[in-house]
Amino acid sequence: MSLEVFAELLSEKVIPIEASALLGGNNTVIMADPRKGKSYTAAKICEELRRNNIPFIIIDPEGEYYSLREKFIVFVVGVGKEENCDVSVGSEHAEALARQFLESRIPLIIDLSGTDVDEEETHGFLAQFMDHLIRQEATLRISCLVVIDEADEYIPERGHKTRGEDYAQFSKLVKKGGKRGIGTIIISHRPTWVAKDLLAKCQNWILMNQRYKDDLERIEDLTRIPLATLMGLKERKVGEALLYGAITKDKTIVAKCLERTTTHIGTTPEVKPDFVARPELLEVLQSFRKELAELTKRKERERSEVERLNGRVKELAGIIDKKEEENKLLRTAREAAKMVDDRQNPPPVIVGAVSQQEYDRLNRDFEELSRKFEELKNQIPTKVTTPFWIDEYGTIHSDLPWLVRLIDLNRTTAVIVKHLMENGKASAEDLALKYGFHVTTMRERLNLLVKKGVVCYTETRPHRYYLRGA
Repeated sequence: MSLEVFAELLSEKVIPIEASALLGGNNTVIMADPRKGKSYTAAKICEELRRNNIPFIIIDPEGEYYSLREKFIVFVVGVGKEENCDVSVGSEHAEALARQFLESRIPLIIDLSGTDVDEEETHGFLAQFMDHLIRQEATLRISCLVVIDEADEYIPERGHKTRGEDYAQFSKLVKKGGKRGIGTIIISHRPTWVAKDLLAKCQNWILMNQRYKDDLERIEDLTRIPLATLMGLKERKVGEALLYGAITKDKTIVAKCLERTTTHIGTTPEVKPDFVARPELLEVLQSFRKELAELTKRKERERSEVERLNGRVKELAGIIDKKEEENKLLRTAREAAKMVDDRQNPPPVIVGAVSQQEYDRLNRDFEELSRKFEELKNQIPTKVTTPFWIDEYGTIHSDLPWLVRLIDLNRTTAVIVKHLMENGKASAEDLALKYGFHVTTMRERLNLLVKKGVVCYTETRPHRYYLRGA
């Protein structure tokens, strides 16, 4: 099964690309400066995949891929957005969306261009969606492609941008997607801004016009393509590319992207095509919207119950505080009464004081409501709470990425993490003094945890270390 995406630049002979070279863990990089053809090329690949009935998922931060519906059946969902989308979703719908894609095998575009959704919520949605996708793909093994546009937003190199909670899931997808039949396309205009360890897992390189020397040197380091050859990328026109990897059987070929059959919104954003209705999706949409509505109602009920219990807890706390003050006055009066003759100086009567039995009952009610409040709050599916699990290959997975990294660490490091979990922050000196280790040993262990992404530190000296994402 071959895809027709490129033609040789000089001969204009079509270069057939085997679909298997893009799937099953054969990750692909598309790199170019802005407006040089990255998203155009990715969309052309998706058009070819759809012609061959291969499903794909596009992470679309700019809302520019929905025009694929002009020719193909594609499901478009917006995160907190309804314009040019079939349906709007939130974090509570992530699992249902992943299941819907795997059951229907209809290509999916996730539009993240909504202006009312903050960055943290977007990363949270993607983390949950990718987690459920990867878990279910462990048994379904459906070959598909995941396109990550503007990848430096989601899998950034450390230091370029703070990594969101979705980073661990995207990392797992790139590193272990092959076991699940998933290929990925990583798109960015700056290779130095994308996590180097994930770029190193890519087998295919589609390199377009690139002018920054730092980026060209990064590509040389990862691909072993001579820098002199890469310097020629500065002269490439829009749509021209240097191909290398499994798609060309490890040859370097200069090519140009073939013409798309659907409108490219990225080139002319001021002329946006209409959102094409797809009657073929009507039945799927009706069923999916019904499921989303039920999930939304359930979450609203849980939130309302949490708010009600929270209000009742605060009310009881106020009553208990008031009764405690009244009982303090009563105890003070009783102690004063012991110092004088009871017959001549009877103790004053405190209005509103309660019996110990009543006070104990209020305390019990308060503790029971607090317990129910915490239980219900923990049931809200805002984050995955499963500590870790092991798949059929014996690989350890976790929704807490730092936990996976700790499994093979020694006792000293475990002591450090336990201390940080209990106390929030600590310096190497504090840890050495408390646990009897040498300061140098503590610094080495803390630096190891920093490299593993488990621990962060403040810039002030002495450094204060704390857990990342725990």
